[in-house]
Amino acid sequence: MTAELDIEVRERFRRRMIDVLNDGMLALGISIGHRAGLFDALGDGVWRTSDEIADVAGADERYVREWLGAMTVADVVAYDPEAVVWRLPPEHAASLTSPAGADNIARLLQFVPMLGEVESQVLECVRHGGGVGYDAFAGFHRVSADDTAHDYDDALVLELLGFVPGAVERLRAGIDVADIGCGSGHIACVMARLFPASRCTGYDIAAAALDPLLDDSRALAGEPLPAPREVLRGSRDRGRARDPMRSGSRREATDDRGSPD
Repeated sequence: MTAELDIEVRERFRRRMIDVLNDGMLALGISIGHRAGLFDALGDGVWRTSDEIADVAGADERYVREWLGAMTVADVVAYDPEAVVWRLPPEHAASLTSPAGADNIARLLQFVPMLGEVESQVLECVRHGGGVGYDAFAGFHRVSADDTAHDYDDALVLELLGFVPGAVERLRAGIDVADIGCGSGHIACVMARLFPASRCTGYDIAAAALDPLLDDSRALAGEPLPAPREVLRGSRDRGRARDPMRSGSRREATDDRGSPD
């Protein structure tokens, strides 16, 4: 016997799926706006024409105008149809522009198109098993480095280290630290700056992860980086021999492995 459909439940779920579709498309537009610098071009809240926005962002006006149309119907930007100008309300800028720092949700939405690019590969894994490696995720290390650089500033690193009894005191005195799965090496660089008496060494299996903060890490290390697999990052002093590592950090590195257990 076929169960009778609850029409209200069916319609509510259908509307939710339509919202998912619309918001998924919006996520792509917000990612483009972030990467193209369009939100930052609107970040001061000033009304501007599409030409002016394109000039500030260094973008093509034709595409900026299309993007503004999408952001307008989504209520992301405000639009004056008589003057044909747009602005980003300050309440929205607080979640979409670079000055928002860790509160900038637009940078996180970059993960949506990135994941979409590997859908076919993930589908093959669903059907046949296996996995999709880091190299398949175009831009993963760039987006991840952007995320880490905003989320892990000096204050947060110190706060996290405070959960480990005696860690800050030992780092100030000088120890060797291994950052496993260091990615761009941002945290190792922050720790090297905060604790110049310690040596912070980052290890990552993905050489591409090291590109975003190459200049920063070289400035701290004082020499070019050695090649892949085990890459020293954020070290102020590599000239003398040290004892084995006295502290280690791994964050998401274990969970990202094919067999994290």
